[in-house]
Amino acid sequence: KQYFRAFFIILSTVTAMMAHGTEPAGVPVDADHGNKHLVPVINLLFSEDTSLLGTLVINPDPDDINAPWTLTGPNGYSQSLTGDQTLSRPSGSYTLTWGEVPGWTKPTPASETRFLTSGGKATFAGTYTRPSCPAIPNGDFESGRTVWTEYSSGGYDLINISGTFPSYLTPHSGSYAVWQGGAHNEISHIQQQVTVPTTCPILSFYHFITSEDIHCGPGYDIGFTRINGTDVVDTVNLCMSTVTNGWVVKSVDLSAYAGQTVLLQIGVTTDSYDHSHWFIDDVSFKMSD
Repeated sequence: KQYFRAFFIILSTVTAMMAHGTEPAGVPVDADHGNKHLVPVINLLFSEDTSLLGTLVINPDPDDINAPWTLTGPNGYSQSLTGDQTLSRPSGSYTLTWGEVPGWTKPTPASETRFLTSGGKATFAGTYTRPSCPAIPNGDFESGRTVWTEYSSGGYDLINISGTFPSYLTPHSGSYAVWQGGAHNEISHIQQQVTVPTTCPILSFYHFITSEDIHCGPGYDIGFTRINGTDVVDTVNLCMSTVTNGWVVKSVDLSAYAGQTVLLQIGVTTDSYDHSHWFIDDVSFKMSD
């Protein structure tokens, strides 16, 4: 109704001006016919009256994933954007649908409808979440010497409890951790069968390196992560230049084995020179960045 009322007011005003020989400012003349085209009038007629608009706020969280979304509304309106946005739109019913973000679960519900009033405000807010990763059985070793199979060429226990470690070492969490190395010509590993999750293919654990060995590299003291008894997917030099001075996170990408059930081994080989120690705790799967 407001648009029709504006149209008749403008049209009657222009008609009256033309009847008195007055040219509306800015109205062009058609050179071929001499007719005056009411271009500004038409533009005004079809422009939006900002007093009739409302505000739509789209707010997906967390901000740093810049989540995509699609908004549909009256008269076939459709727009796809990403992240936080504030839009001015005519009143009516609007539906927002959240898009896919790899490694994240969409907000619930995945689609919502809001009614926007003239001069009003409607907000679409949704939170994306990370799916939880399955735990590795006894990954924190707090069940003691179970689940994991241990091998030590020197016959040493690998999963140990507080009080049996060197005085400078306490487990990263709880009372148990793995101690490998610490002897000459030692070969050892812990192992268990695991299924590498497709959404969480990163093997993560805390490790603590101490060493008296000045030699680094192949043929000296080495920590390794091995799959299926043959595929060495990661190695760590155990020597004086790699000591960690505490627990630090170690990550190993197992994406090549995602969805597969494999034999996971974390182990050490040492040479006949100075001693190196590799402590392991809190083994888990994480999502890729």
